[in-house]
Amino acid sequence: MLRAAFAALTSQRRRMLVVAPTRKAASVASREVGAAASSIHALLLDHGYRWGTDEAGAHVWTRLRVGEVDPRTGAVYGGPTQYVLRSGDRIVVDEAGMVDLQTANVLVELAIEQAVGLAFVGDTHQALPVGHAGAMGSAIRHANAAVELDTVHRFRDPDYAALTLRLRDAGDRERALVVAGELASRGHVDRVEHHDAARERMIDAFFEWHGRGKRVALVSGTNAEADAINDAIQQRRVDQGELDVRVAAWGMGEQRILVGDTVQTRRNDRLTGVENRAEYLES
Repeated sequence: MLRAAFAALTSQRRRMLVVAPTRKAASVASREVGAAASSIHALLLDHGYRWGTDEAGAHVWTRLRVGEVDPRTGAVYGGPTQYVLRSGDRIVVDEAGMVDLQTANVLVELAIEQAVGLAFVGDTHQALPVGHAGAMGSAIRHANAAVELDTVHRFRDPDYAALTLRLRDAGDRERALVVAGELASRGHVDRVEHHDAARERMIDAFFEWHGRGKRVALVSGTNAEADAINDAIQQRRVDQGELDVRVAAWGMGEQRILVGDTVQTRRNDRLTGVENRAEYLES
């Protein structure tokens, strides 16, 4: 779909910039489509936007104007250099369902200022962003055109493909229980007695898949739970001699990073189960 959009825009002599919540996702889109790509935050950073938290811990966006001094670096901001936009360009936000509302707001602000088009491609039923959700739903309500794709291509099993569609919109409680029962009967659900058992099952699953050389994504409801899972996996790897504790670095929130850890920076994205930290998880 993105390749078709890129070809159409190119035929109109318009440029397309693909942005995504993470640089990795943007790189994949660039490689597959051929268009320029960036993480959303890299684009916004280039256009003077800065983000942080206030005394209450709330997420706050500010913006530097040309000639102003960046208080973090002491450098004078001279305007965008990497992602200069021209009127008529199109910014395509991939994985837009995982973009938080505040980030989407400043992106829309930038698009209006630069007179460029903005398209959101994503799924409101995927993992929600860390922060205020609702950006994708708002985009759908206010866009001048919205298209929903409802044909499944990603599963070899047509019965499971149909089940995933019913899972997205189970309807009332009775139908939801039928869907849940079918998921369990097909072996997609592990039932445990309590929260700690669920955490241990997730940790065991990581080592089962990791031991076979496979990738695994662990999804949690909160960042605190993600940190606890990461810490437990890290400690088990230390106990097994896989990680060297003699040299360590410290990430955000005093998160320990050891030699041998796999570190993947993710911003505002619960899909990997962490915010700005995924030593063991790959999407």
